[in-house]
Amino acid sequence: MRSCRILVFALGVATVGGCTKNNNPVQSTPCNYTLSSTSQSAAAEGGASSVNVTRSSGTCGWTAQSDASWITVSNASGADTAALGYSVSANTTADPRTGHVTVNWTGGSAQLTVTQAGVAPPAVCAYSVNPVAITSPAAGNSGESTVTVTGSNCSWSAQSNQFWIHVTSGNSGTGTGTIGYTVDANAGGERFGRIIVTHTAGTTDISFTQAGLTCTAALNPTTQSAAIAGGSFTTAFTTPSGCAWTAASDASWLTIASPSTGTGDATIAYAVAANTAGTRTGHITVTAGTASAQLTVTQSAAPLAANFTVTPATCPVAPVPGGTKNQLSCTFDGSSSTGGEINSYVFRLGSAVGPILGPGTTNPKAENPTADCGQGLAGTGTFTVNVYLQITSSSGSSTIFKSVTFTSTGAC
Repeated sequence: MRSCRILVFALGVATVGGCTKNNNPVQSTPCNYTLSSTSQSAAAEGGASSVNVTRSSGTCGWTAQSDASWITVSNASGADTAALGYSVSANTTADPRTGHVTVNWTGGSAQLTVTQAGVAPPAVCAYSVNPVAITSPAAGNSGESTVTVTGSNCSWSAQSNQFWIHVTSGNSGTGTGTIGYTVDANAGGERFGRIIVTHTAGTTDISFTQAGLTCTAALNPTTQSAAIAGGSFTTAFTTPSGCAWTAASDASWLTIASPSTGTGDATIAYAVAANTAGTRTGHITVTAGTASAQLTVTQSAAPLAANFTVTPATCPVAPVPGGTKNQLSCTFDGSSSTGGEINSYVFRLGSAVGPILGPGTTNPKAENPTADCGQGLAGTGTFTVNVYLQITSSSGSSTIFKSVTFTSTGAC
């Protein structure tokens, strides 16, 4: 009989050893998540709440599952940090109950315990809480709320339903007591939360409303002068940490190099293009929330300098029927002249006082103008004649001449 037992034991050991050898665990990428709270209370009437699932290392997804039919998970899976929402059905019994929401991921899990109060028995104890509505600044604060109890052996407990509200004292008591709390600073928008005081008569909420971060905006410097040639510049932007901002220019010649968006303080680089016209002004506006700051950039005017082009480069000439004028089949374009507020462009043929080509107005172009007979263009052949351009503005005038090649087919 002993021999049989030894044989069976040996076979068992061999079987276990064989399974262990052929089923090595599959290696997976290390990953970890944490919950912002591992326990929460729910009133007997039920309701919705949430807990933050935060990825602290690795990369993997997660799933969430309730072990109680009266707890319903609203988002049962995720791939990264997220708020896990759930709802609790009303408890119609006098007994409190406890359920769990378990979050699983590769290599680990975490559990949220949800404790729901039962329907309150006929009132024997009376409770009042003061204050029950608290307004907190964006910077956060701390304070107290008093639980006043009438009756004997009247117990209560207090728990926050948000990660940014902390019960620092008076988590529970029997009889009158004080609940101490702190509220974290808020770097986002307005938010709401509660401290739930659970007692034998039911629950009492202490409601919190916290203001969002108030953003301000300031630039230094707020004005900048730029030379005609332009250049690169910077301005320092100041705003509270946590305030997101954007920067924009209202002029094509004034461009933001980097950055154009950000959070908190920054140095903003920008460039001013060379100026070929008059004095000009542009702005860079930086907006953070409802606040904004503006930089004004003023650039000096370019000097008054006449210049022009001829298209085609060799200008055809032919007599106009009637015999007193020649037709010049080309365009003289003074658009490349520089200077602010140019009020006239006058092209002349042959000399600075020769015949005017074209209208001689604010139009910088003389297109296919006519010219009096002669002026060095008579006959047939190729001629080189000077063409003059004079531009004027409120600050003075500028004149330039260029030797232009003409081809004539019998000009007068």
